[in-house]
Amino acid sequence: MTLGTSYERISRNTFFLIDEIQRDPHWPRVLKTFFDRSDKLMFLCSGSSALNLQGNADVVGRRASVEPLYPLSFTEFELLKNKILPINGLKESVCSALYSSDPTEDKFGQLKELEPSVAQYWSQIDRLDWPYYLRFGGFPFALTRDRSSARGLVYMRL
Repeated sequence: MTLGTSYERISRNTFFLIDEIQRDPHWPRVLKTFFDRSDKLMFLCSGSSALNLQGNADVVGRRASVEPLYPLSFTEFELLKNKILPINGLKESVCSALYSSDPTEDKFGQLKELEPSVAQYWSQIDRLDWPYYLRFGGFPFALTRDRSSARGLVYMRL
């Protein structure tokens, strides 16, 4: 890639998106060098070795910050993609029924009471959204991607 000028002479904000940056063992020093040469450069770096990135984010000058980016939950995906609102308190109720610390509670009975609310939520969802979400839904680009790209996924009955 060429910018047509040296890094020191860049006059407008320029963003670099770099994935798998941890593959370069000298990446903190390289980024610091770019930062020192121009205040118009911004880097968004990611990688599968997130712990390595977090441990090395303290580049000299403290110009780096680490922001965790979590994948979308299915309800977040449905809210953003199809404007389907989650039912208030349903997630907390299901989690409470499943993970409460009291072993004597009737967990099955609690879940059975929540079944109509769960069915109400799922009645709004296109059944093909679930396999699509499993393949792409945790990533923001999935919100604009054509669902037909999820062909070949096994249909899951919920």
